[in-house]
Amino acid sequence: MSTTSESTDSTTEQRGQFDLDNIRERAASRTEAITQRPLDSVHTVEYDEDAQRWRTLVDVVERRSVPDTQDILGVYRIDFDDRGNAVAFERLQRYRRGDRISFVH
Repeated sequence: MSTTSESTDSTTEQRGQFDLDNIRERAASRTEAITQRPLDSVHTVEYDEDAQRWRTLVDVVERRSVPDTQDILGVYRIDFDDRGNAVAFERLQRYRRGDRISFVH
């Protein structure tokens, strides 16, 4: 799998009409509609050459708490095709905002 991280210059990584920045913006704008939960952050954007898809990992707030370090967040993978259409999503894990976790995808 060939990947592109957020730190890579997006002008060198284009697939179809979308580049890294476009897909990040699309993931941010579509997350609430797709997951039915509010977006907390987009933390991964990559292109999977084998699947010919953009893959994003987003955090969504699944339960708000006081203090907010006790919020429950879900990590979702949302895949987009080369035209920017969401084609798949999956919740990968849940965690408490204050916990240390590692992301595996």
